[in-house]
Amino acid sequence: ACLSLRRGIRSHLLWILSGIFSYGTTIFSVLKNIVAFTLSARALGLARRVVTRSFSYSIIVIAVSVLLTIAAGSSFNLLGETQFTDPEKRGGNLDGILSHLVRNFIIYDFVAPHPTVDHVEFREMNSKIVTFNEANLEGFQTILALFWGGILAASIALALFRRQRGEMKMAGILAICLAMDFALFSQYYVPFEGVFVWTPYVAFSVFAFTAFLAEWMSKLPAPARIASLAVLAAFFIGQFVNNFLVLMESARLLS
Repeated sequence: ACLSLRRGIRSHLLWILSGIFSYGTTIFSVLKNIVAFTLSARALGLARRVVTRSFSYSIIVIAVSVLLTIAAGSSFNLLGETQFTDPEKRGGNLDGILSHLVRNFIIYDFVAPHPTVDHVEFREMNSKIVTFNEANLEGFQTILALFWGGILAASIALALFRRQRGEMKMAGILAICLAMDFALFSQYYVPFEGVFVWTPYVAFSVFAFTAFLAEWMSKLPAPARIASLAVLAAFFIGQFVNNFLVLMESARLLS
């Protein structure tokens, strides 16, 4: 979508390959591609008959993906146990699911996931697992979380206040994708498992907003650009250290 909106690239093959890759991540990810394809219609030269073109794109991507799934010997029993409609199948209800999702999507997925150990008895499973349903926002992690919040807020503000057509449309696509993530995980949730395990599915909808900040930084005068890159480098080093500590703590809990 970004390439189509900013550079006028109209390769339908790239869109189809992107859709198949998204389907391979999780089946519901392909819905994001369909939304992005539809909203990028003008940049793709498809302003006319956009509904028909979007429908055709959806059919092609899903058909090829299903054929590849069959060829790989995978199963289609995603909805076979009604995890979406039966609270017991989801492991029970969770109070304050919306606020929990906000914390996970915005903070825990990026900064300070706090490993805790649980003994799980669920669907004939009895084992010790590490979950990341809470965050460790103390000292070093608090600084990282505030830094990350500033990066995200600045990125969204730039997209809104610069009011460039391509950026506004891209921000709209990301907002729709994020809303779809919230809708999905407010219904599909296993409390002991948490949302963190689905980070590869949801994180891009949030992290992609930082592209607007990167675009702005790339046009700064050299001294300011170098200084801002140095600050970001310090943040990423902090993230590396924090992630290493989380990994070590997880290993300790499982030992």
